[in-house]
Amino acid sequence: MLDPDSSFYIDLGLLVLCLIITGFAGAAETAISAINRVRLKSMLDRGISRAKAIEALVDDPRRSLSTLLLLNTLGLIGSAVAATLAVLSATLPLERIIAGVVAFLAIFGVQFISKGFAARHPEGVALAVVGPIDTLATVLSPLIWLFGLASRLAGAAPDQSGEGLLMREEELRLLVDVGEEEGLIEADEREMITGIFELGETVAREVMVPRIDIVGVDANTPMHEALDIIIEQGHSRIPVYDESIDNVIGILYAKDLLKYLRDGQTDRPLKDIIRPAYFIPDSKRVDDLLQELQTKKIHIAIVVDEYGGTAGLVTIEDLLEEIVG
Repeated sequence: MLDPDSSFYIDLGLLVLCLIITGFAGAAETAISAINRVRLKSMLDRGISRAKAIEALVDDPRRSLSTLLLLNTLGLIGSAVAATLAVLSATLPLERIIAGVVAFLAIFGVQFISKGFAARHPEGVALAVVGPIDTLATVLSPLIWLFGLASRLAGAAPDQSGEGLLMREEELRLLVDVGEEEGLIEADEREMITGIFELGETVAREVMVPRIDIVGVDANTPMHEALDIIIEQGHSRIPVYDESIDNVIGILYAKDLLKYLRDGQTDRPLKDIIRPAYFIPDSKRVDDLLQELQTKKIHIAIVVDEYGGTAGLVTIEDLLEEIVG
């Protein structure tokens, strides 16, 4: 029979082993999830020997992730059991407190450290773990099958296609940064991708042409004068207002104006040839606005403030410029 001190150290050793297993599973999952097609192609092009094995894991996410999930679960359960045994086998109250605190910090800290390291070095970690994962997937296949069966019976069948493994914005930004560092993404491409991310954080008032800079015409302006303004300012569309810019009644398209002038209809009022204006609040998110303009095939929107007055205007070109810079 083991003496209490020996039992305590054995339990601590078991705890360390289980924590290593948990850390391995967490790091492997993070690394494999970070290996996207662009990075994988680069690895294959460079002739990295184990890149093909990584490709097999990426192509079969159910097999690899089920293995890692099972491994992580076993590691966490083992850590909890070992930590409990270590606390119980401690002979002094202080030893129990120390064992409990160390176990708690280790169980949660090892996940944070291992996943953080793998996120910074996904390629190296993936190359290091691909062999063990493939072996473990074969050895643990009966347990994985039972695990999958239990999940299906519980109505939570795993996603076999891998399409449910969506990346968070932070992970995508990390991939973009890594891609630029490795020369897979040019600086201007990185700026464009960053611009797409920032669309969801930007509202119309931040990108609009302010009210004071709007080029528009009064509804009573003769057609020839309106054409002169369009040519002078270089715009293909301008708002038309009734007495005040706060009362925009429509949008004048240069091509519509030219059509009437070509046909000799020079005395028609602008109200007869303008198109309806599209109004949006100044708090509207730019990503939603861009989607709306594309869906409705509208090129210009009038931005209104909280009191209903004209705050500015925004064009689809302005929104695209926010992306490309």
